[in-house]
Amino acid sequence: MYHAVKSCHTPNKLTKNYRKKSTTPLKYIETPQPKTLTKLRQSTTPIPQRNARPHSENQSMDFTLNSSKMFTKADFVREKFSPDGIPTPKFDVHACREEINRLESEINSSFLFESKLMREDWRKAKHSVDLQTQNEVREHMSFNTQMNMNFKSFQDNQVKYCKISERKMIENEFQAAKEVKLKLEIENRKKMHDDLMREKNKHLQRQDALEQRRQQRKNEKEQERESFKEFVGVLKENMRREQMRCNKERDFGYAQEVGAKWMKLHSVDKQVKENLQIVDKLINK
Repeated sequence: MYHAVKSCHTPNKLTKNYRKKSTTPLKYIETPQPKTLTKLRQSTTPIPQRNARPHSENQSMDFTLNSSKMFTKADFVREKFSPDGIPTPKFDVHACREEINRLESEINSSFLFESKLMREDWRKAKHSVDLQTQNEVREHMSFNTQMNMNFKSFQDNQVKYCKISERKMIENEFQAAKEVKLKLEIENRKKMHDDLMREKNKHLQRQDALEQRRQQRKNEKEQERESFKEFVGVLKENMRREQMRCNKERDFGYAQEVGAKWMKLHSVDKQVKENLQIVDKLINK
């Protein structure tokens, strides 16, 4: 019933490439739209024009770092996975991150603008579906109510018949059970006394065996607890060192990614400035 509507704004090549390479997830969800209402919106609803987003002050930041000196030289260590062997960045990672966030914000605004145009049509289609669903529910509830009333009347008649038959059966069984009960009471008393004595002896034997097993299990658990404490101490130390190494590797990878994005944007900005200078010289001549 629903299908995805294609955007009326075609993104340029730079925007497409940036979406593929960016590691930050975009907060954009494509909303399914009804097929018929989408055509109506395209023919009747005017499309407003989105104002251009102002550039951030961080766009023209001047970095003086060189690509070969962006990270500190790692110290020589003997251990293979030591955290000291991972280099750290020299440049301002937060400033680069702000520049990247600005570009991502501009791309997000484009996608949100497209989804805003489709949201009204989706609401109308959903409202019509909800009305149809409510009507079907009302019809189903009325049918179920009538069926329940018929079943209840049939059930009441069956209950009355069962009660009469059960009352007669109980009276006959009560007379027969009363005679048998008198005979069984004497035999049950003797049997109960014998069973109680036998169960008492078994209980005493089980208590002794349980006490022995409980003491043995307690000693075994104490030994296991001591060995487990030693194992946990060694494991925690190894996990701490491994976590330190993973954190430093993650920071290094993140710094490399931010540095690469900054170098790409900085080289484009530098090329544009050089082109402008050449144009100015040609104009001045």
